[in-house]
Amino acid sequence: MAIPVAIGLVAGAINLWALVDVWRHPRRQWIASGRSRVMWVSLALAGAACGFSTAPFLAPVPVYTAIAYLGVAHPMLRPA
Repeated sequence: MAIPVAIGLVAGAINLWALVDVWRHPRRQWIASGRSRVMWVSLALAGAACGFSTAPFLAPVPVYTAIAYLGVAHPMLRPA
């Protein structure tokens, strides 16, 4: 019972970092990467909110959103 909550909290913290990282990149990088800043802000907020809740059934949500940001959006912003 405590392990899913701990995993959710760690993934929530990663989503909080992702939220800061989304706003750290200028708009021109988002346009050049072809990704939507609004969508990733929404996903990072949802991931952080679900991660910081203590409901164990919500633990997969921040994990998936953190993996998605780190695997899809963040690498596309580097070359842009």
